[in-house]
This record gives sequence, C-alpha cells and structure tokens, in this order.
Amino acid sequence: MMGAISAELLKLRKSWGTWILGGVLVLGLFLLGYLLIYLLVQNPPPGGDGGARQGIAALKATLLPKNVVPNVIGFLAGLGGPIALVIGALNSAREYSLRTITAILTQRPSRLGLLGAKMVALAILLGILAVACFAVGVVGSLLVAALDGTPGSLPSILEIGKGAAASWLILGAWAALGFALGMVLRSTGLAIGLGLVYALVIETVISALGFALDAFESVSHVLLGRNGSALADAFGQLNVNGGPGAAVNPPATATLVLAAYVIGSLLVAAAFFIRRDVT
Repeated sequence: MMGAISAELLKLRKSWGTWILGGVLVLGLFLLGYLLIYLLVQNPPPGGDGGARQGIAALKATLLPKNVVPNVIGFLAGLGGPIALVIGALNSAREYSLRTITAILTQRPSRLGLLGAKMVALAILLGILAVACFAVGVVGSLLVAALDGTPGSLPSILEIGKGAAASWLILGAWAALGFALGMVLRSTGLAIGLGLVYALVIETVISALGFALDAFESVSHVLLGRNGSALADAFGQLNVNGGPGAAVNPPATATLVLAAYVIGSLLVAAAFFIRRDVT
C-alpha cells in the first residue's frame, strides 16, 4: 500500500496540472486576495463620499493580520473549490485518458488498493495546498501591515490550524466530487466540464432562485459551495458593507454536509471502479 501511495504522490508531483493548478490557487490568493485589493484601497477613485471612504477602510481592514484566517478560508471556499474539483478529476481519470489503467492493474496494486492510494495522495496534496495558502496569507497580511504602517498581531497558531483544517475539508469535498466524476465518466475533459458547470452555473442559479422560491431555498441547504461558505463564515465574516452575512447552515451542519460529500463521492467512485470493466 505504501508503494502505491508513493507512486501516486510521484505522479502528482510530476504532473504539470498539479503545479499549474496549485500555483494558480496559491499565487491567486496573494495577487487577488492581497496585492490587488491593497492597490485598490491605496488608490481609491476620486470624489468618493463618506460611505465610499468607509467601505474602503473596511476593505483595507480585511487585509490586516488579525483577519488572515477568514480572508484565506473565504478565498479557498470561493475560487479554491473549482480548482480542487479539477485536481480531483485529473487524479482519478488520468489513467483512463492515458490508457494506462489496465497496465497498472496488472501489477501489484489491487483495484481497492489503487483507489485507496489515489485518495490518500489526493488528501496529502490538498493538505499541502491548504497549509501553503495560509502561509501565503500570513506573509501577505504582514506585508500589508508593514507597508501601511498599521500595527497588528496574527491569530493564535491554534486558530490558524483550525482554519487550515476547515479549508482542507472544503477543498476535499470539492476534490472528492471531481474524483467521483472522473471515475464515473472515465474522461478528464467531461468530468472537469460537468464539474465546472455544477460549480459555476447550477449552484449560482439555485442560489439565486432560492431567494424567491422556497423549493430552491431548501435545495440550497445541501449545495457544496454554500456549505463551504457557511463553514468559512464561522471564522469571521468579512463584510465590507457592514451588514450581516446569510449563512445557509450553521457551522456544525455545514461540516456534516461537506463530510457527506467526501464520503458519498468516494463511495460512488469505489462502486464504479471496483465493479465494472476498466477498458
């Protein structure tokens, strides 16, 4: 089993997709979550009224070290989800696209062993990405505080660790969905396409209709993205407008829903991979 896990980790490390998607996630956090916002608040549009200035000050406060946990986990719950889905789909469907699945299964690992190795390797990769994002968030927030001359202290290591663990669960739920789609469809392109349609279109439409129709509002309680955002909100809501956020579920419920996505997706992937022909 350890040999299979090492092999899967090696494949992830050698894959350009892993480096590109991981780089987009980590660098995107720094560029979009810190650098771009800092440039905007340092160069506000001319002629702003008192409300605009207050909004800029609130936006600036989100970049300070005390807000690093909600800032990072909020970013990962948004942009990080679809990226994790693509990583999961690539991890599961790659062997089918490269037509190497039959050759791999003729070697030592059984189907169940190979599937477990892929899952463990994916979990390790997502953990590394979550930690890397929080490291970038800490550096970015300290850099903003230094450039602005604003004193500030970071949250405790325990709070940052909790945020990283919650981020790992959010990314894991999205990656598990992509993993299951890859195993069911046996095509990286189709799995990624359908996954992104769900993430970017279906969830958006259901969430929008939920404000007008009770049936869609009930469905929104089990949406992956909204439960990820609900868990992120438990670490602090960075609302620059000053109003309260609208979490679809309490944190405990959101955690259970995300865990159900992980377990359910992996069970579906296992059922399809173990029982059917691999050709």
